[in-house]
Amino acid sequence: MKETGIMFSAPMVRATIEDIKQVTRRLRGLDLINEKPDNWQFEWAEPRNNNWCFTDKTTLTPQTLKERTFEQASIKCPFGVPGDRLWVRETFSRFGSEIFYRADYEPGKDKMKWKPAIHMPRVACRILLELVEVRVERLHNISEEDAENEGVYCYGSPRPGEKVFKDYLMKDREDIGVLSAVLSFQTLWASLHGIESWLFNPWVWVLKFKRIDAEKPCLKCGGKCNQSKALYNPACGVPDANGSMEGATLSPSNHAQLVEVLKCEKCGHSFTPGTNS
Repeated sequence: MKETGIMFSAPMVRATIEDIKQVTRRLRGLDLINEKPDNWQFEWAEPRNNNWCFTDKTTLTPQTLKERTFEQASIKCPFGVPGDRLWVRETFSRFGSEIFYRADYEPGKDKMKWKPAIHMPRVACRILLELVEVRVERLHNISEEDAENEGVYCYGSPRPGEKVFKDYLMKDREDIGVLSAVLSFQTLWASLHGIESWLFNPWVWVLKFKRIDAEKPCLKCGGKCNQSKALYNPACGVPDANGSMEGATLSPSNHAQLVEVLKCEKCGHSFTPGTNS
């Protein structure tokens, strides 16, 4: 089993936490065939061996078919195979021993100094996913059901049998929506990759996953942590791993409080996880 980092935007983090998002489409590792995606056709796959075979249709002739000299490409999915894990990178902030996540706050209503998801270390991860299914297809082949499972936001059903979904190109306009999950996903994709990417109709990995409990590694050494208790008093505590007094645990004092912490089996360091972590 291997673990691979994968970046999610704040809306998709919320959708994943709420178990609305159960699938994601990704471009990584398909650069060769996406130079000219119309030229390639998918042939066969060995998911357990992570082997995906494509044929260049422009090289198919009676002679090349007879001689088996047509061009093929064997590609491995960089995200792994069913059973492998994805750890979610999201926009975050760290204050002392505590970690905060952008997805937990309303846009424009916080004063945090946020760090981009690409800089999130594994120890700050709070969302761990297990791959259930991996397949490859053209982007436009997405179904209405799969589009909903991508986590697009549904405003509700104004009439029986009708749903209104978010238009991600119309920022801060909840009065404007679309009547199809596929159209909503199209606007989501365009907001992340550009409308040209949607029109290009590239090949994508379709990664179906389930959320599992994420283990919290030690912020100091990366070791395994277990639930424990410690005395907490930021006014007179011992500095934590990065030298901050915020959230430090300490020896008894008049103002100390017994709090829930995560304690490392390896180095003994204790830290208080963020209120939303």
